[in-house]
Amino acid sequence: MTFSFRTVRFSLSKALSDSQLWAIESFPEIIQRATGYSERWALVERTKDEQSGTYTWQYQVQSLPDIDLIVDHIVHELTDAVLLSEWHSVSEDRFTFGNMKRDRPEASEPRMPEQELLSETDHPHPPLPPRGGGQGRGGAGLILLLVTWLLLSIIPVYAQNQHKDAAPANPETALVAVAKHLSPPYALYLYESLTRQILSNQRLMERLDSPQSPMATDSLWALEIISQSLLVDGQDGQYLDVRRVPPFFVDAAQRYISPSHYWPDQEITQDNRREHLAAWYSMYLMLLVANATQDEIAKTIRGGMFDRTPEQLEPGGPSLVDRLHQEKVLHDQTSSLVRINRSGPPGQENLSLPAYLEQWKAKISQAYGVKSDRPIAPG
Repeated sequence: MTFSFRTVRFSLSKALSDSQLWAIESFPEIIQRATGYSERWALVERTKDEQSGTYTWQYQVQSLPDIDLIVDHIVHELTDAVLLSEWHSVSEDRFTFGNMKRDRPEASEPRMPEQELLSETDHPHPPLPPRGGGQGRGGAGLILLLVTWLLLSIIPVYAQNQHKDAAPANPETALVAVAKHLSPPYALYLYESLTRQILSNQRLMERLDSPQSPMATDSLWALEIISQSLLVDGQDGQYLDVRRVPPFFVDAAQRYISPSHYWPDQEITQDNRREHLAAWYSMYLMLLVANATQDEIAKTIRGGMFDRTPEQLEPGGPSLVDRLHQEKVLHDQTSSLVRINRSGPPGQENLSLPAYLEQWKAKISQAYGVKSDRPIAPG
């Protein structure tokens, strides 16, 4: 029986461990209580960074845990603890905890009431007209005051609307929308595409003198992680659980394309290049299936490893991206962020990916010292 393993690292800052020395020896017991004494959690090692004074516990975890509940439990048990940072990849999660008062003093400082934060020039309401003054100018002054108040009220709203219209579309939103609509036929086609990517990289590996061999090796590692995340064990071996496909790719889009931790803009080094490759493959595979026509999907599933006639597909029907565009789930700008354009003769079509994926792939290829070739449409 084959299981998918993840590496999870928990770190305590020097300020937190100094204030709670008991936690250094008792942290494994905290994890046991947090996980319900699960046998799926195995402690690999405990280390200390002598320069920063940070203690770290590394665990090997069987399957994907409900990590948020465990993090909440750790914060609850450690007095004045706060989650300082977290980092995620397709195979590893890292969490760093600190002391709320020393690592994040701003979180414990009392805030002044909102009204006290206003300066003398800030007016939550239009200023009252001055008392007294000539009666002849009073009406005109009041009218001027009203006009000024109306302008001050309208301009911010107009500016906000202009800002909304000018705001660039977010790839994460479009990718999540696609991932949520990966129904069983699309899930089967996606796994067929994944299998073809594995075979393609295995052929590259057979050419020992190929400069692409290191990248092909890491591609197989990345594709295996994705594959194991979608498979479950049955009596006759492993099989694809189509119910796992949408949540896996929703999670991938939110982890790697979120504006708060946007991986395509991160530096890619020899140490983290295969993590980026795995994240890129997650987006690429999802867009392959989302841009295939329903006839292409039906033909592949009927003649592939699953050998079944797919239901829910319409002969001559549009791709998933086109359908979501027609149904107004995606508008013009967001659909362009998940659309693959094709060019060239049938069977040898070149694929033009969205710019952020093209640029991300080019950076990954550069980290491997190879040229970034334009993908070929799956035949």
